[in-house]
Amino acid sequence: MHILTRETNTREQIVPLSEGALDLGLLRNTQLPDTLAWERVLREPLLAMVPANHPLARQPSVSLAALAREPSSFSTRTSALACMTTSSACCAATATRRRLPRRWGEAMTIIGLVAAGLGVSILPALLSARPAQ
Repeated sequence: MHILTRETNTREQIVPLSEGALDLGLLRNTQLPDTLAWERVLREPLLAMVPANHPLARQPSVSLAALAREPSSFSTRTSALACMTTSSACCAATATRRRLPRRWGEAMTIIGLVAAGLGVSILPALLSARPAQ
């Protein structure tokens, strides 16, 4: 058996999976065509990302209302819009108004901007993991 892996975002996998060019894909929170079968392998929580020296970083948990008062940053990539959509839905469900987010490219850029004190964000928990040392 030969396994070839290729990193690509969720949306970019749908057509190759549908056409049979890919046998398996790992996808994140997106609507799939009825022609594709899927199975959940992980339920990943979203986490608030705040700078280490921010007052909210000392809290054991952070409310959406507290986050909504802060400047926020989200990815412009289609594959990451689910985080922003989920965040918006949570704010709507709790009647929380948030400031208009700034939009950036990759999640790692957002993590760097948050670390530099340029806003807060909500990202998948796996993105908060530190690399093995």
